[in-house]
Amino acid sequence: MEESSMKWESLNLHLENLLPGLVTSLLLLSLLPENAIDSLLSCKVKDALKSEFVSAGVFVGVSYLLGILTIAISRIFLDRPSEWYPRPLILRLLSRGDLKGKSISEVNDKYRELISSVLRGTNEAIKTEVVKRRERGRLIRTALVPVVLSVLQITTTYNGIVRVGWAIIAAVVLLLLYAYNEATVYEECLLA
Repeated sequence: MEESSMKWESLNLHLENLLPGLVTSLLLLSLLPENAIDSLLSCKVKDALKSEFVSAGVFVGVSYLLGILTIAISRIFLDRPSEWYPRPLILRLLSRGDLKGKSISEVNDKYRELISSVLRGTNEAIKTEVVKRRERGRLIRTALVPVVLSVLQITTTYNGIVRVGWAIIAAVVLLLLYAYNEATVYEECLLA
């Protein structure tokens, strides 16, 4: 049973890296000029890519690596900024009073402490719900790069400043959604 569980976790990890990369690859390809890829490839590489097997393998490999980069970039732009302001603010608003008046670092410490406690605990129902909500948060966080690229794709007819403005608005909305999701994790932990 444990070995089977490890195989599923390993598959989940690979899918968690591959899927954002597939989406990001397609969005990047749609944003690049048509001849951009051709100008980067040598004749030998172009000949190798004529094989469907090779081109599919390259696409999956590049997508996997882009997925890993997407996750890293998303963590940089959402994890720490969420800790600095929106998460503590939302946690204070939704905490039923037990976090009011605490500093940002105290709120973040309490958040981490409570999650660790629940994940070490014996209440499987609460633990499962916390893991599910944390997974939802990872999905929201991982959506950052594809959402920003989508906004840039949708706004191609606008000037650069407007496009960047919409991309920043989309990133801020995702930051707030991510912080709110973290608050729902905290609320679920309070039930333990």
